Amino acid sequence: MTYTAVPMNDLLDLAYGAKWRTREEFLFTCSDGYQPSIPVAEFLQYPAWVAVGLPDNAPFRLETAARKTIELGPFYIIWDNRSRLASGTDSPSLWPYQVVGIDLTNFVDRFGAIAPARNATPEAVRGFASFRKHCISCHRINGVGGEIGAELNYPENVTSWYRPGWLARWIDDPASMRFGTSMPGLKFMLKQTPDRERKKIAEDIIAYLRDVSNRREAPKPKAK
Repeated sequence: MTYTAVPMNDLLDLAYGAKWRTREEFLFTCSDGYQPSIPVAEFLQYPAWVAVGLPDNAPFRLETAARKTIELGPFYIIWDNRSRLASGTDSPSLWPYQVVGIDLTNFVDRFGAIAPARNATPEAVRGFASFRKHCISCHRINGVGGEIGAELNYPENVTSWYRPGWLARWIDDPASMRFGTSMPGLKFMLKQTPDRERKKIAEDIIAYLRDVSNRREAPKPKAK
């Protein structure tokens, strides 16, 4: 694909000065409620651009393999992902479109209230890292996260009403359980990852969800 775009780091330098390079996270807000949080380190390691259109004034949209049309504007974050594909570190959450806001944040402000407990198991700690990378862009925990998917911890944690075996399958491959679901699942996001490894990631995410179930809090009202 060819886009009309500006280098992401140049834009960040104009907006924040050099200080952004010493911070932790960028929170992207999309018009549909998707809210991925991307570590600053990603932009220091891999070339990224902010796309604003397509050449020759073509409609700023993308046709998927399923013949679905996705409007990309006003802004679409794109990467030179050749090195990512080779290393298996590419993820759809790194490619937000319909971006309407970019904000500097840090780990404590963004995730402190929903991080694993200090005595959490290693599985829950790994699960939180995976949840943060693959799930929180769409789903909320105590109101923290994206707004496309369901809140998973309040008023009841998802592990209390979804059988573990089915929940693990849903996290990995939701299309195998519900026709027409919009949830991609690990099988889509981690196409190069072996089935056994994806199953372990799903089990770790469930361990994290169980851990955070002990800290259910009503989501805070949004500031008007």
